[in-house]
Amino acid sequence: MSRRSASCEKNGMFGTLCRVLMAIATACAVATPLSALDPARPLSYARAQFWGLREGGPVNVNALAQSQDGYLWIAGQQGLSRFDGVLFERLPSWWGQKKSVEINSLLASRSGDLWLGHDWGGVTAVRNGKVVDAGYRHPTGSVNAIAENGQGDIWVSTLGSRSRIWHRTASGWQSPITIGGSSIPWITGMAVDSRGAVWFALEQDALHVIPPGSRLVQRTRVKVGQYARIAKDRRGRMWVADSLGLHRLADLNGRTVDVLDAKAIHQPADGEIGQLFFDKNNVAWIAAQGGVTRVPLNQAGQPLTVQRHLPKGGLTQFATGPVMEDKETGVWLGAAGGLERFSDTAIVQDTVLPSTRMGLVARQAAGGDLFVASSSDLYRLQEGRWRRVASLPRRPTVMCQDREGGLYFGARAPLMRLYKGKLTPIAVPSVDAARFMVDCTVDAHGDLLVTVFTHGLYRSADEGRTWSHDPATERRSFFSAAHDIGQDQIIYAPFGNLEIFANDRWRVLLKADRNPLGLIRAIVRHETAIYLCGDFGLGRLMGGRLSTLSASRFPILKQTSDMIRTRDGSTWVLSQAGAIRFDTLSLEQAFDNPPATLRATLLDWRDGLPGPPDLSRTESDFLAEAPDHRILVLASGRVSWIDPSQIGMSEPPPAALIRSVSVDGHSLASGGPATLPAGASRVQIGFTAPGFADPSGVRFRYRLEGFDRSWISAGNDRGAAYTNLAPGRYVFQVSAAHRNGDFSNTATEYAFILPPTFVQSNMFRILCLAAAVGALWLTYALRVRAVASGIRGRLEERVFERERIARELHDTLLQGFQGLMLRFQAVAQRFPASQPARRLLDEALDRAETVLVEGRDRVHDLRRSEGQLPIDAELRSIAKRVFSGEAPPKVSVSTSGRSRHLHVAAQFEVAAIGEEALRNACLHARAFRVSVHVAYDRSVLKVIIMDDGIGLPLEVRTSGRAGHFGIIGMRERAEKIGGTLRIHNTDQGGTEVTLNVPARTAYAATHRPLVPNFLRLLWARRTK
Repeated sequence: MSRRSASCEKNGMFGTLCRVLMAIATACAVATPLSALDPARPLSYARAQFWGLREGGPVNVNALAQSQDGYLWIAGQQGLSRFDGVLFERLPSWWGQKKSVEINSLLASRSGDLWLGHDWGGVTAVRNGKVVDAGYRHPTGSVNAIAENGQGDIWVSTLGSRSRIWHRTASGWQSPITIGGSSIPWITGMAVDSRGAVWFALEQDALHVIPPGSRLVQRTRVKVGQYARIAKDRRGRMWVADSLGLHRLADLNGRTVDVLDAKAIHQPADGEIGQLFFDKNNVAWIAAQGGVTRVPLNQAGQPLTVQRHLPKGGLTQFATGPVMEDKETGVWLGAAGGLERFSDTAIVQDTVLPSTRMGLVARQAAGGDLFVASSSDLYRLQEGRWRRVASLPRRPTVMCQDREGGLYFGARAPLMRLYKGKLTPIAVPSVDAARFMVDCTVDAHGDLLVTVFTHGLYRSADEGRTWSHDPATERRSFFSAAHDIGQDQIIYAPFGNLEIFANDRWRVLLKADRNPLGLIRAIVRHETAIYLCGDFGLGRLMGGRLSTLSASRFPILKQTSDMIRTRDGSTWVLSQAGAIRFDTLSLEQAFDNPPATLRATLLDWRDGLPGPPDLSRTESDFLAEAPDHRILVLASGRVSWIDPSQIGMSEPPPAALIRSVSVDGHSLASGGPATLPAGASRVQIGFTAPGFADPSGVRFRYRLEGFDRSWISAGNDRGAAYTNLAPGRYVFQVSAAHRNGDFSNTATEYAFILPPTFVQSNMFRILCLAAAVGALWLTYALRVRAVASGIRGRLEERVFERERIARELHDTLLQGFQGLMLRFQAVAQRFPASQPARRLLDEALDRAETVLVEGRDRVHDLRRSEGQLPIDAELRSIAKRVFSGEAPPKVSVSTSGRSRHLHVAAQFEVAAIGEEALRNACLHARAFRVSVHVAYDRSVLKVIIMDDGIGLPLEVRTSGRAGHFGIIGMRERAEKIGGTLRIHNTDQGGTEVTLNVPARTAYAATHRPLVPNFLRLLWARRTK
């Protein structure tokens, strides 16, 4: 293999990883172990995590338990806490002040209940975050152990003035079993075997047993020392660890077999045993004050090795504490200084090779041997161990191997050749203090090719004694890389370009401006294809055709720097995201069919890699397969080993849980469903997915049914907030996924109801609607009143004007006319009665008297006020006067409603309109019947005059007859009083005249209230 060039571009690996997780096309497997800690590997190879005060963890841990929902529960002197892998939550003292805050023991029962054993006060049962009744006559005193048998019975041992064993069955607590008298030693350990027998040890006394179904305590012949702890292994065998050592019960009668003495499991000066525990691989864990002893056992129960572990933080922070294995096969240790978790990891840091500021350079020889060079030494991997083979003046930048097994390496002058343990310097043209070698390779003919910074490609056919230079490659780029692909062909990669040398000439395969891969950092040949590792993805050159996997579609392929294919058929790629393992068939299918899904396993710093590749020195990035199938990864200048056998397949998505619910800063129960306070403005929902293998890589998505249209990606955030939600019923859904996995199809739900406030209720909306309607009605009423007032004012002005005219006529014209009549009367009396002149004067005086009477009547009409005849009576009088000729039509006058007096001006105009209509019926209609109907409605006065005559043409009804102004006058009079006039022909052929006058204008002294009458009536009823 060959290297490459370098780039100063650096991107955060975490940002790249986040984009990886969002790539739709990439479905990656989670690189987390699914088996328990490998007994054959020491704890130094395991991944150790520590949580103390600085990490927010609890201290002085007394007990550990994991509930069915995945939470880790931690009990200690400060009370009870729970941990989801990210956040420690200190829980309140649900049990009140009748029991101690300090908790000595925990049990997560099969039923899902969590049992707490207090330092004083007995036990507490917790179910779904709430304290439940522990039952009548539950244990009291100081609890030091809680156990459960196969039937779900609970056994509790307590200390006090006397030691007692308590038993809880399905029917409740039984009477306690008292162990001896007040001088009996304390119970130091208790366990239940596979039969249901209860074993317990009395300190420095003996082992005791309560057989199944019995309340009789049997003392065995097994002597125990101090701090005796009892446990059952995965094969059902009972074990005891105490100050005397580790012992196995040979049979259920109490005979023991010594396995390890005290010196093997703890320091003699310490003596105290915290807990005895067996993991899924049947490895015994013994927590003692001086540290943790791990004892892998064979099938016969004999120890294979004894491994000791000093806890992080030193001995002063460690005290005897609990040991527990979680569902992800991690082993937890509780101590005075905090918590520590051990889990298997596929990545182990190499502790033999030095770590230098400039980093390391590695190459794999043709025979499979691995070489690593530091700034001062060259190492070779032989039989699984690194051996120093030579001293170096400086760290090389190039390494390659010839056909004879000689190894070339160097940076600046000279180039060195290591062959059979002998170092030989080789001078390379143009290489000096300012110019260094970029890459080297040996072609199919055995020629040595070296690329020099800014000077291009040099070739030597005699192991460096003479060199030839290709001018076409000189000063082509800042960096370059070359690789021999056999059959007299050489790939040369100047900065961004891709060129091939064949048949003694160079040919450009891909120019920089059309290169989708960007800077090519490595060229790798596998069988018939050439693979190109670039900044923007991975390329494959096969059959003269370039296929690419773009980093924009597969973000894990951004800034790839090396690639290998292992003997098991996998393909490994080193990129900025980390070390990636591909299924080779899937990778080739992705090259052939770009839309295909690419399945991969990503390992990064969270799995144990020291960090992303150092892109400023790509000669330090390297992948290789060792003879034992482990993968060597050189990144960030350090060597790590990946054991592919420790990489598990995809785990199911983690189960999301609702952790907390708060409304406007006040916490609510998260059990749901719930009814929130009305008017809540901010709802916050906390969620989590308990897990400890990769808690920071768990991703979440959520949605609120009734508000969100689609899923919202939360990334690593574990909470959602909603503000100003409308009243209604909502269902909050959340699901989780591993950092490289798929989301679960089943979401965790929390339903809640947000009731409306009064201003959000339907009643308030109805009231608002009613108020709006009332406001509109009031506005309309005020407008109508204003219009009516204006009309009434104009009518009043007309009345005043009529009265003034009446006075003027009475005082001037009528008086003068009366005086003239008197004088004419005097003149007439001078003539004899027999003279014709006298007769003419008398007739003229009679006519003048009639005119004077009519004039006085008109003056009287002008001064007429309210209190006159109703309009129907006046219309009846007018009809009699109009139809007084020969053979008049039959006239009928009718009314409806309560008869009311009209305003003077209105009555005058209505009477005038009615008279004109009656005259038209008399003169033009040729009618036999005429009917007049007056309707006194509350809101309008209606006058309807109908006849059975010949009707009126349309143009007459609208504009009147030519030269006549009767109909026009009728319309003008109706408009003056704010009314409407409608004239139309009936179906029978006659004419109908309808006059509508608003009540406010027509009726005299009309005062309509602004408040409708029905509201006044309603209010009157309520106040009775």
